[in-house]
Amino acid sequence: MRVKVKMQVSAMLFALVLMGSAIVSVASALDNRELLEENYVSAEVALKNSERVVNNFVNSGAYSVDNMSGKVSLNPNSLLIYDIHGIPLYHRFSIEDENKEIGIIKAAASKVLGCTVCTIEETPSSLDYEMAAANAKMVFMQKNENMKFISAVPVCYRYPEIGIMVNCYNASSEREECIIIDARDYSVVLDDSCNHMNVPGVWSVYDEIPLCEYPKRIQQWNNENSYGGNEPGLSKATLEYRKIWNINNLVGQPNEWWCAVTSGKMIAQWFCVDHDLNHIADEMEAWDDSTTPPSPAGVIWENQKHYYGYDSSPPDHLGRYLTSYWNNYMVTWDTAYNHIQTHGDPLTSSVPAHVRVCAGWARNADGDKYLYIFDPGPINEGSIHWENWESIPHRGYILVA
Repeated sequence: MRVKVKMQVSAMLFALVLMGSAIVSVASALDNRELLEENYVSAEVALKNSERVVNNFVNSGAYSVDNMSGKVSLNPNSLLIYDIHGIPLYHRFSIEDENKEIGIIKAAASKVLGCTVCTIEETPSSLDYEMAAANAKMVFMQKNENMKFISAVPVCYRYPEIGIMVNCYNASSEREECIIIDARDYSVVLDDSCNHMNVPGVWSVYDEIPLCEYPKRIQQWNNENSYGGNEPGLSKATLEYRKIWNINNLVGQPNEWWCAVTSGKMIAQWFCVDHDLNHIADEMEAWDDSTTPPSPAGVIWENQKHYYGYDSSPPDHLGRYLTSYWNNYMVTWDTAYNHIQTHGDPLTSSVPAHVRVCAGWARNADGDKYLYIFDPGPINEGSIHWENWESIPHRGYILVA
């Protein structure tokens, strides 16, 4: 059954005590907005393409969860998730088995993403989006009585994190403003940029796509699109895949900072090394020493490599470092594929401000390529999903063997 998050309003009010001074214009002007909107994908088209992809993954065996009956279907009711600029980003559909949610599919809401389906998740959501939006509106308006409420919509503010974007009209400044509230803990999401230390911040998937890539990506989406065919929703091509991990390998991160630390924990367990999270955090220097006591912090690239054995050795370190690539021509799907095929071992997969583990690959004859991602987020949960290579900017790999 679908698990829903129970929220305590008093706790939310306490977390948002400073909200009145934290309002920012996150949904700022975006270059190429018109081109993105011109290439909007409707929910109807997104559903047809999602059906095709889910059928492909289920029929091949690539999508499988415990106790799945085989009667898998998509709930046609979609949820539209926005980018931080207020532009539609994903159509979200529930993957259901006998009317119980077993996973999630996020389909592109713009052809510019370069693929029809972005992620196929093997873990159900613990969020109740309607409740989250209603509570976000309530706590916001209680702290900002002079504001006129406009809307509260789901937003992907730092992939894959989801928040609620509350839009309002400020009579004092005579302009529209907005604030993003995390949909899980209801903390205010500050409009800070992300950096190489995996420091939580705000960034836009659309901002990461150069204008020069738009024509190629739009053509890629058109090539994948199955809507209007004689048999819409049916698989177009045979899917090849390999998975080296399962649900038992997943570990959820304990806080918003330790995605790299928790990815290290998952990989350590794969090599039968029993390092706890605090030990790995010590070795990766994932602490903010300016606080008393020290509090969790982000991890720089070199310190991740250090833990895996780049310039260190067991027992305090993993001693499994093979090579790494950061923001260069080797950060490709083929690199991940070749590593898994050659060594049968996982690798870290970094996107802006976030580190995950890649433990598999998939591809079909049409050219669609996916990575099998073990994400330490959400906090204390984690998630597993197939991620279309084109759907997200990739930053770096650490290959271990």
